[in-house]
Amino acid sequence: MTKALRLRNADSLSWVELYRIYEVIEGDVGRPYIVASRWVKDTEIRLFKHTANSVGASGNQARPGKESAHPPKNPMTLSQARTPIEGLPRTWITDKCGHSI
Repeated sequence: MTKALRLRNADSLSWVELYRIYEVIEGDVGRPYIVASRWVKDTEIRLFKHTANSVGASGNQARPGKESAHPPKNPMTLSQARTPIEGLPRTWITDKCGHSI
């Protein structure tokens, strides 16, 4: 939990930090739970991951150094990716605590 919060509190969240936040939370509760709980839509997760992992879509800020698949037709912008991912830690912690914070 502390890793996700440390990452979330970075001055500027790049694709790499956003992806790491997502990975920590997905590793804890799983993607099916994230989708079933309506924290983030499955289509948003797929597009987020595809864009973050695409050099063609994310340029020098992409997670990998080389393209391993075709870039998405309509990639997310970094700003669009921040909206669902930045809110995940709070939703996740609230869920783990069982009440609103």
